[in-house]
Amino acid sequence: MSARLTLADVTVTRGARAVVRGASLEVHEGEIVGLLGPNGAGKSTLLRVALALVPTTSGRVRLGDVDPYASERRALAKLAVLLPERAGTGSGLSVREVVRTGRFAHVGPFGGESAADRAAVDAAIETLSLRDLAPRRFDSLSAGERKRVLLARCFAQEAPLFLLDEPTSTLDLGHARALFGAVRARVRDRGAALVAVHDLGLAAAVCDRLALMHDGALVAIGSPTEVLTEQNVHDTFGARASVEVDAREVRVHIPR
Repeated sequence: MSARLTLADVTVTRGARAVVRGASLEVHEGEIVGLLGPNGAGKSTLLRVALALVPTTSGRVRLGDVDPYASERRALAKLAVLLPERAGTGSGLSVREVVRTGRFAHVGPFGGESAADRAAVDAAIETLSLRDLAPRRFDSLSAGERKRVLLARCFAQEAPLFLLDEPTSTLDLGHARALFGAVRARVRDRGAALVAVHDLGLAAAVCDRLALMHDGALVAIGSPTEVLTEQNVHDTFGARASVEVDAREVRVHIPR
């Protein structure tokens, strides 16, 4: 499998502090990699590094064989798409108009909407079950609905790599599972996803591999059973937990 994203010994500093320290990770075609860690661990920064949205101090970043720090934004938008943790207001746009903004990298020199643009937007709206919301103003929606709209915008962009920052933080369990099901369907055809997730049990259920971050460093990378050990959970989150593993799932229990 070829790597959609390669991070090699990446360090990002802000002032005197290293917010990402020597991070190395590959995300391959066909897989969802969950990025775990406490608040302030560096997860959001690492996602933004992949699209050259923050400067690196050292290390190498590649989207396939492309250096994002030497590429222009429209070209990068055809390779990777970022879903931020927090949704904006939408500036009075309708849901469909927000989803359509994901097509900016594909719009021709005259700026009109092509048949391909319409098809991509319609497909994204259908995939995220947003048809009834399509005419509504984005800023009238709930936080969970906004998150689904922004994921639809990512789908409409049709980039092979998804960089998703806490995509399920405002969703109920049903919509969270549906969201990951939609992402799984997209990455199956030569795509990939790196997803920051706060729910350890959900991450274990939906991700192929996990990458555990603590204090800016990637401290464990592997299958859910390899990463979500009681010792790793304690060392990273400072919480005592019991971890149960069977043939179907990994269950993480953190006592009250």
